[in-house]
Amino acid sequence: GQLAPDTVRDLRSNLVSDAELVELIYCIALWCCISSVSMSLAVPLEDNYVPWPPDGRRPTAADTERS
Repeated sequence: GQLAPDTVRDLRSNLVSDAELVELIYCIALWCCISSVSMSLAVPLEDNYVPWPPDGRRPTAADTERS
């Protein structure tokens, strides 16, 4: 994907330099890569860990009680 111009503008307004912006984007991309590889290899989650669903909404207390 590509960052929307408004997103880049907002990020730049909160960061000191373009180097920080690039580092932030690389960190996010690396985390996505690690997540994809972990899912592909079926790496088990820690005990009592409730995964966040693909919709990005945080688990509720009810979700936590079910595990």
